[in-house]
Amino acid sequence: MLQTYELAYLFNPAVAEEKVHEEITKLRLMLETAGAVFSTEELPRVRGLAYEIEKKVAEKRNHYKEAYFGWFRMDLEVETLARLKKEFQSNPNILRFLLTKVIKYKPLPVRVPQLVKARSGVEGEIKVEVSDEELDKEIEGMLAPVI
Repeated sequence: MLQTYELAYLFNPAVAEEKVHEEITKLRLMLETAGAVFSTEELPRVRGLAYEIEKKVAEKRNHYKEAYFGWFRMDLEVETLARLKKEFQSNPNILRFLLTKVIKYKPLPVRVPQLVKARSGVEGEIKVEVSDEELDKEIEGMLAPVI
C-alpha cells in the first residue's frame, strides 16, 4: 500500500560540495529503485547543528557540528521501509535521518454562520425620542469638569 513519507537527512559535511549532489543522486536512485515516487524535495545545504553529533565510521568516532540538511517527500510502499532503514543506517555519509508518515486529511467544510434577523417591535420595549441637544446636555452632565 502506498503511503506518503518525508525523509529528512543530515549528510556528512566532510564530503566535498561538488560530490554532495552526486551522493544525493545515489540516495535518490536507491529510493526510486525501492519504488519511491517523489513529489517535492529540498536540496541539501550546510547548516549548523543545535548539538554535536557523533557517528562511528570504520571503528573511528567522528564529531560533527554542522551537516548538509535536505529532505524528500515521496510516495512509497510500506513493505520497503525496513530494508530502506537498514540501508540508511549503513551509509557512512548519512549522519541522521528521520522518516515520517505524512497524514493526508480532508479539510473540514467551512461553516458560514447564519445571520440572526433583527427583531422589531419586541413586546415590553419602550421607545423614547431624544433630541440631539438633550443628548449632548446629558453627556456633558456625566463628564467631570475639566480644570
